[in-house]
Amino acid sequence: MDGKKLSARHLADLRKSGLTEETIRISQAFTESDPVRIAVMLRWCDEATGEPRPAKGLGSCLVFPFLNVAGDALNYYRIKPDKPRVSPTGRPFKYESPYKTPNHVYLTPRAREYAKDASKPLIFTEGEKKALAADQAKYACVGSVGVWGWVRTETESDTGTESKLNADLDPFAWEGRRVYIAYDSDIVANPSSRHAEWRLAVALMELKACVRIIRLPQKIGAPKVGMDDYLASHGPDALGRLIENSAPPTRVLPGFANSVQMLGEKPGEFVDIPRSSDEMALELVGRSGGWPRLVSGALVIPDEKEGTAPIDDYNELFAFMGATFNESGLSGVRWDRGPKHVNRQEFYSHLVKSCERFDRSDSVPHVPAIPGILYTQQIEATKGSPKTLATFLDFFKPATDEDKTLLIAAMLTPLWGGPPGKRPAFLFEATEDDTASGRGVGKTTVAQKIAAIYGGAFDIDASEPFHRTRTRLLTPDAMSKRILLMDNVKTFRLSSADLESLVTAPNVNGHRMYKGQAAIPNYCTLFITLNGASLSKDFAQRVIPVQLKRGDMKEDWEATVDEFLLKNKTALIADLMNVLNRTPTKLSKVSRWGAWESGVLGKVKDAEKALKVIDSRTMRMDADKEDADRIREMFRSIVDKYDSLDGEDADKGRYLLASSAVTRLVELALGVNTTAAGASAQIKSLGMPEFRKSDRNGGRFWLWTGSKLNGKQSSLKKVTYNTESDKPTWDVKHANDHSDKEKKDDSEGV
Repeated sequence: MDGKKLSARHLADLRKSGLTEETIRISQAFTESDPVRIAVMLRWCDEATGEPRPAKGLGSCLVFPFLNVAGDALNYYRIKPDKPRVSPTGRPFKYESPYKTPNHVYLTPRAREYAKDASKPLIFTEGEKKALAADQAKYACVGSVGVWGWVRTETESDTGTESKLNADLDPFAWEGRRVYIAYDSDIVANPSSRHAEWRLAVALMELKACVRIIRLPQKIGAPKVGMDDYLASHGPDALGRLIENSAPPTRVLPGFANSVQMLGEKPGEFVDIPRSSDEMALELVGRSGGWPRLVSGALVIPDEKEGTAPIDDYNELFAFMGATFNESGLSGVRWDRGPKHVNRQEFYSHLVKSCERFDRSDSVPHVPAIPGILYTQQIEATKGSPKTLATFLDFFKPATDEDKTLLIAAMLTPLWGGPPGKRPAFLFEATEDDTASGRGVGKTTVAQKIAAIYGGAFDIDASEPFHRTRTRLLTPDAMSKRILLMDNVKTFRLSSADLESLVTAPNVNGHRMYKGQAAIPNYCTLFITLNGASLSKDFAQRVIPVQLKRGDMKEDWEATVDEFLLKNKTALIADLMNVLNRTPTKLSKVSRWGAWESGVLGKVKDAEKALKVIDSRTMRMDADKEDADRIREMFRSIVDKYDSLDGEDADKGRYLLASSAVTRLVELALGVNTTAAGASAQIKSLGMPEFRKSDRNGGRFWLWTGSKLNGKQSSLKKVTYNTESDKPTWDVKHANDHSDKEKKDDSEGV
């Protein structure tokens, strides 16, 4: 074949298997991009004419040429396409072999060199790269095309089916040679592969080779490990230790058993030997589709209704195993008793310690997936236009196109797998000109129907002490809820440090019943329904306002929505996943919600326009700004009415306010009853530039500096609120040069 160079992609592939430049060179591997040449190597020919059928769909291919013991080319190639074919079940064909051509085995340089020297050990493994990795580690190695690739012919004998080694291995000396079979680590979960391993061992033992089995270490839930993976991660010395600890070949029993069989001393005799808990756990999990798993400290198995069901003891475990390994209507579980055999309770306890662990389970995926969550339902994102989502949106009445964008963002946010504590709250409200002040516009229904996509909402009662809310949030049922719903809030002024932390804190901390203090990652999204919201500045910045308009809803509207969700929930989730898989629009500015804006909002049409709407509505809801303006206006009116000293207005003067004056000012401006300490804290929290604390010889005051003073000199005046007379009144007078002199070292700004 012409062209023996390797593409950068294929060179990286070989290096990923830990192969050095020298090993790659002597392998003679190369890249082939010509579809006709690829077809010739794969024997893809037109049966009528014999002409090659160009392999156009495979793209460039990494090609491994096979050589015989003498180092001569066999005109046999194994090919790894860049664009592999896919089976009807969706499984890609990672490698291609020549069509209707008997298999050959891949002989590494050391295998060819030591073929006739039985004193040199030999390793059998799967595939070319794995064999080359072993050869690089100074072990002669044979790579078979799959676990059965070593077979030449199958013949019937008086004792049953026999297997003979591939003809490529005829020149090898076998008697007394130490041969190690090291297939991929997932072999323990595949009885067919175990059978192929046993048959290879028998064929070699019949040639009087000394055969041992190497088990590459495997962890439950981790990717399988091949020879190249193991050597790249652990090195040749570790492989040497595995060789030292290799075991005699064994054959598996039907079904699932805690014993395997090895050859006895007499011909045809087999002896049962116990299996380790590790190996049995790997087989059980591998053959059952990954079950059981450990969720919140409990073993669980799949359940059609609930997603998962706990197995509380070994009786329930073995009932599950019996159903999994049922053969011909009989239990496929064989469990021998004996002092060296693992008993049922020991196996159950081992699974609790070794199975793949998850913090919780969920039937709906996240995009991207969140580590530590077991997703019990596999949903593939739709491609093209999300039609089910469009139909679902038609049920609701967003006030504007921008509100439609925000409504979609509200639906997407619980599905988003971004960092904890990085999801804004959503506030559903009516338009400001709604004729019924928002009653009956559908705020609650919208929030509830979105929550229904994700298994319902966790209800937050605004009147409940927050430590109790946290305790409820840490119960198993609540931990599975993605949406927290604070419905029909009665107060127009919403401010709570606890509620704000529930939006932005990375963890939800509290007391878990019967467990003590606990914490879970905060992947929740808070929904609030409220009209005419007035929020603290901090909370307003945590909220995305979504406005709804009034529409003509039929009497059966809610039932129609419920029926739609019942029939189309999976398709709707698939559409939402489709949206989250889009490339985000780059927004003109980034807020505290940068991760969410990129991961969610930026995936929706007209995100930039929606961002401007959020900004304008956040300013409108900012109660802190409103409170500050009220206090300013109240103080200006007090000065206008009671300052008769020089005719200046408040914005051009300097005024000292005693605690009594500050307290009354806040009460009048905000319509509340408060204390001196409460009023002082309120002034400080609003961050008004006109006010700062000012310690004087005569006590602690607040200093007002008018916004129009612009550095000009102005006489200092003192404002008090006199409650000692029958009729409390304001008093404004010039400050005293001594008692009202400022202590410069103690002055404090807001």
